[in-house]
Formats: sequence, C-alpha cells, structure tokens
Amino acid sequence: MSEISKADVLHVAEYMRMKPTEEQIQFCIDEFDRQADADPTGYWEIWIEDLLMEQDVEQLPKPPKKEKFYLYDITTGELQLDLGEITQDEADNYEDGSLRAITEKEHVINQVIVEMRKDFDNGDVTAIDELLKFIPIENLKSYLPEL
Repeated sequence: MSEISKADVLHVAEYMRMKPTEEQIQFCIDEFDRQADADPTGYWEIWIEDLLMEQDVEQLPKPPKKEKFYLYDITTGELQLDLGEITQDEADNYEDGSLRAITEKEHVINQVIVEMRKDFDNGDVTAIDELLKFIPIENLKSYLPEL
C-alpha cells in the first residue's frame, strides 16, 4: 500500500488548475493503489491526475493572457509608451480620445502596411509576394471579391 497525502493531491490539482473537494481528495487517497495497479508503468502524479479526472473535479478559470502592449496615437501613428506585459482588460483602460493600447503584433502589422504602401507606390511587390506565400489559400480566397 502506497502512502500519499492530501498535500500530494493538492499539488497535482494545483498544477492541473483544479479545485477538488475534501471528498474528492479523500477519493484520490483511497483509490490511489487501485489506480497504481491499473497503470504499473505510470508514476504517482499521473495516477492522481487520472483519479481527479475520473471525478470531474471543478476546473479553475485560466488566468488572463498577458501580452506586450503599446500606447498608440491614432492621429499621428506613433507609439507613445511601452505598456509592458498586461491583459486585454488592462489595455482597454488606456483608451482615451486618440490614444489606444495596441499589441506588439498590431504595431508590427501597422509598420508592415506602411512599408507595403511604399513598395506598391514604387512598383515593387517582391516582398509582398513572399509574405503572401505564407498565408493559407483559403484565407487568400476569402479576401477576394465574390464573382
């Protein structure tokens, strides 16, 4: 008989972003040997994961995704401030008049569009052609007007 503790079950549950009840924790402790016998090549954390999944333990919400944002002036097209890694909700608080928070990707896309316009004006579409080759054909077709 193997010994696992409530702390062991809570450790695995935390990693899996689960919130087990006292009864579910006790179930894992009581059924641990059965699970170990059913999967002799596994190890204790996997066995506890399986027991937690078997009980349909409540999942905790995922933490909000953070990404790099900049404060962008819509009228000038210039970045005003690096806001660092924040959530979308936090970024929404920065919207004020002509200023808005944009992601790093949005900023890069804006810069690429400016360069594409310059290339079009100069009659050079080589770089644009190379970029378009990375886009799936379904996306390219959806951009075209319906005939």
